Amino acid sequence: MNDEADILVYSSSNPAAASFAYERLLRYTDAADLQQKRITQAKQLIQPSPSESADTDDPELMMARFRQAQKQYEKVLVEIHFYLISWVTCQNMMKMLSELEESQAACAYYKEKGSVFARYRNARHFLEHFDERLPGQKNVRIMNTITAPGAAPRTNYGGITRDMQFTYSDSSCDVSAESVHHLKQLVSEFLSRWREDLNREGRPS
Repeated sequence: MNDEADILVYSSSNPAAASFAYERLLRYTDAADLQQKRITQAKQLIQPSPSESADTDDPELMMARFRQAQKQYEKVLVEIHFYLISWVTCQNMMKMLSELEESQAACAYYKEKGSVFARYRNARHFLEHFDERLPGQKNVRIMNTITAPGAAPRTNYGGITRDMQFTYSDSSCDVSAESVHHLKQLVSEFLSRWREDLNREGRPS
């Protein structure tokens, strides 16, 4: 941490907890930024080049392309998983800071934004407990089918749309670059409220 951050955390009612949560919050905000870029890069590799996308009657070539795209698609889902972990870790560290003795405005803000983080926590939980939702498993009932006009009902086990929405079951969450910007805004505003709490308690920040 820099000098300003040192002063901030050691002004807290619990410097050890504040230091841990503060550093980790900033670290995983940066991690989310990096991870979102990895999602974008991995998704771009799914798209075939103009020469590869030309129509072909060769079934073996078509199958090879499909398998290559499928393998890359699985990589995208892995990158999304780590992105969701970054979001949830940020939430956990904000929760830790919000529970400190001085945190009143920060605590209120954290609770106000809980539903935003819940979307990412739920999505992460889905990916980490995916096996429990497969047919025959204990949580298969949790999976909801998706219906569209003119199409048969289907089960969505996880995918990404063109506008960078991670979809699963009948839910979704934003994994676009805009979502990182939103996370940074949330973290910045939360820390601003926490500084206000420290000032109100007469602690230098």
